[in-house]
Amino acid sequence: GVSNARNIGILNSKGKYIFPLDADDKIAPTYLEKAENILNNNSDIGIVYSKAELFGLESGIWNLKKYSMDNILRENMIFNSALFRKKDWVYVGGYNNMRYGYEDYDFWLSLLNLNLKVYQIEEILFFYRKRTNSRSKELSNSKLKIISSYLQIFQNQYKLYLKNKKIFFEQINRLNLLVIESIEEKNELIEKLEQEKSKLREKKIEIKNLKNEIILMILSRSWKITKPIRKIKKLIYKS
Repeated sequence: GVSNARNIGILNSKGKYIFPLDADDKIAPTYLEKAENILNNNSDIGIVYSKAELFGLESGIWNLKKYSMDNILRENMIFNSALFRKKDWVYVGGYNNMRYGYEDYDFWLSLLNLNLKVYQIEEILFFYRKRTNSRSKELSNSKLKIISSYLQIFQNQYKLYLKNKKIFFEQINRLNLLVIESIEEKNELIEKLEQEKSKLREKKIEIKNLKNEIILMILSRSWKITKPIRKIKKLIYKS
């Protein structure tokens, strides 16, 4: 999985800083240098990221919420390609294995639990490719996967949420609504499936009745009487 692949790569890296970059995304030539300077000069900052732009299936500025502790406890706004220290990765035990994704989000929360600050460079230095079959799109379309991922994050990051109980209860209420919505959607889907089954049963009955009518027609006296005519037609078509 993604988490294990990143952990193995980072474990074998020699650098002081780590910067993950997925194969289909791009960065500006100055991103690494600018991010490194910030970490070099600020020991209290643990994550440096920039503003971003979309390309591929969609284009334009990637409008993410401004970082704050309250905002990130509600949803992630730091993409994967941000700079952090390898020693901090070691301290928190690396990326946790998330079942449906959100490994970046979970990892950033692990670093924030070390009381590290976040810095955003006010320039577009990261370019994120939007694809039709992306894992993030698949996750965002599944309420059950979102619920499962957040519950896993709450379990992994419970110390951080204990410090911010108000937001934690907000999130629990939001997940409850998602559960209710997913149950309603499931019931609607079951109802649609039952309707389709009913239509298929009706069609099967119609086909069976049609078959019976054809059989009766074939066995009828008129069918037998017209047999010589049909033979003549076949001979004509063949000649």
